[in-house]
Amino acid sequence: TEWYTRIVKESPKSAAAPKAKGAITRLNIKGKPVSLSGPGLKGGTVSTSNYQGKAVLIMYWATWCQPCTEELPELRALYNQYAQYG
Repeated sequence: TEWYTRIVKESPKSAAAPKAKGAITRLNIKGKPVSLSGPGLKGGTVSTSNYQGKAVLIMYWATWCQPCTEELPELRALYNQYAQYG
């Protein structure tokens, strides 16, 4: 994180600064809650804060990403296996 911190401190207005801040956050996230929210598929907002104490899978994918769509049956199987536990 040392180099990312230097970028943020020494060049805060550079194009690299926001990326460096994001990298610092990701590198320091282990053991900390992840706070994400966004529009839900059925309307409203979905937020990770609504799932405290539960396992949450965060997967970034796109319909054009073949490996991503190939994983969907496995994800569905996991959901079906564990959904009964909340």
